[in-house]
Amino acid sequence: MHREDSVSREDQCIHLPDQCTCRRLHLVRKNKKMSLQSLKSANRLKMRQVACLTSSWIVPVRHRTRINPPKATKKGRLLLKDQKRLKLKEEYKQDPQKMLTETLKKSGIKLCPPFTERAVTITCTGDIFEPYVPPEGDGKAMSLTPEGAKQRLERAKNIGVTQLHQRKIRQFEPEFTASEFAWKAQKIFIDAHNALQDFDKNILHRLVTERAYPTLAIYDRFGRLMLGSEDIPKDVLEYVVFEKHLSGLYGSWRIHGKIVPAWAASLEPIVKTVIIQASEDTELTMQDR
Repeated sequence: MHREDSVSREDQCIHLPDQCTCRRLHLVRKNKKMSLQSLKSANRLKMRQVACLTSSWIVPVRHRTRINPPKATKKGRLLLKDQKRLKLKEEYKQDPQKMLTETLKKSGIKLCPPFTERAVTITCTGDIFEPYVPPEGDGKAMSLTPEGAKQRLERAKNIGVTQLHQRKIRQFEPEFTASEFAWKAQKIFIDAHNALQDFDKNILHRLVTERAYPTLAIYDRFGRLMLGSEDIPKDVLEYVVFEKHLSGLYGSWRIHGKIVPAWAASLEPIVKTVIIQASEDTELTMQDR
């Protein structure tokens, strides 16, 4: 405990000893300055410090209080950076994609551009290569006519191309023969059409390529078949194309498409359904009922 009284200009506190206790008085300066002699004289009078000193000069405090500076008001002039921040916030609210792009750019992550290309599948080709167009009718013409001579020339050319392609297939399938493949292709054709009428998509994807899958049947908005008949079987001659990914380990023969010659009979017309507007007489009879 210090016996000497001291006055600090920063916190303006005075320590006055009183018998066995030391009280701290907070000095409040207004217009007059207090002298150290007046405080010593007040100590000599064994009276209560609050009574001898005027309340306008000294305010008793028990604990040292911390002076908090006044908070700034919300109304103030916006700086340039604040204006940019508010403008950017409004832009982010209107376009969230811009916020995502700039956030990833600041983080050092490169955003991939959107892909506008169509999906490509490598499990099958997109079209039929070198389609075979069968001759009209029974496929036989007199050898003396120009059509017959042309058919014989095409047949000789196709024999060489067929042998070349079969040799290429045997490099991946040594046991491949045309006679066995004919029976296998017929079974695939029957199973695919049975799965089509049973709506079995899993079996269809195993027997049909991705190119032929969307063109198997056409239905209207009511789920009725638009081409062909579901009940009456028809004798149809079709030229079916099969495809297989030879270099693939799990490749299999699947239906890739059908060749429709130009001389083939035209398809049946599509039966379209329309909504018939009710007449006024019909509406009156319905109201009477």
